[in-house]
Amino acid sequence: MQAPPPGPGSPEVKTMLSKVINEGLPLEERLRAASELKDASLDSMFGKEPQEYSAWLESFFKPCCEVLRKVEPQLQPSVPHQLRNAMLEFLNRLPQNDVFKLRAPELFELCLGVVRVDNHNNSLLAIKIMFDMLKAYKAQMEAQAEQFLELVTQLYKELPEVVRTELEVHSATGPPPPYATHGSVALLGCRSFRLIQELPLPVMFLAQMYPRLGALYQERVTLLMLEACKIPGPTAQTIHPSLMPVYTDLRTAQVKSLSYLGHTLRAIKQDVSSEVKKGLVS
Repeated sequence: MQAPPPGPGSPEVKTMLSKVINEGLPLEERLRAASELKDASLDSMFGKEPQEYSAWLESFFKPCCEVLRKVEPQLQPSVPHQLRNAMLEFLNRLPQNDVFKLRAPELFELCLGVVRVDNHNNSLLAIKIMFDMLKAYKAQMEAQAEQFLELVTQLYKELPEVVRTELEVHSATGPPPPYATHGSVALLGCRSFRLIQELPLPVMFLAQMYPRLGALYQERVTLLMLEACKIPGPTAQTIHPSLMPVYTDLRTAQVKSLSYLGHTLRAIKQDVSSEVKKGLVS
């Protein structure tokens, strides 16, 4: 085993981290170490002083990110999935202070990639990490905010097709879909209705925080959410019984999108475009 790198933190925590990032170890051993990190105190990991945290980031931040770049995403319960999940949980614990500020864009890009290629569970964590950073570093992350809004528009554009492929094609009398066996891990994050539920609040925040982005995206997102709310989808009686949680997530996503629309349209009632008005009455 590689010797723990120098830097802050207890020897035990540094040993755990060294195991997690050591590509020569079996994934099971790396996962055990990553799971133990969840119980470690922040002081034992990063030290108590800003310079200690800075030294920790210098030693460990990029190797921790590399775990997510190199361990393949999974759509079923497995050791690789658990390791990726544990690393996202760990990255979510990183204090988002001035010391971390310069690392935020790299972690943001990493989380965007997670949402595009990983499963539902890990994608929800990635969305949380991104939104937390957008709130913590709003003065410096307008470019990342625009990337986030592009992701939102893409997910809403694809929603009608996702409803068809994830719900409508799996009839009540047909064979069970992968979800029946593997649960939410079987869903890609970018095809998860639960993830859609998490988008309206960040969109509202970003539109208020960045006037340029609000002017650029608000009408576009509003129209896409209007269309999302109109998707009839299947009835609960026609889908495979195992998919009822997915069906419920769809309806909840539509309700949350409708709530966003109500708030937004009240706020901009004097500036509602003819296209949005047409969408409201159609």
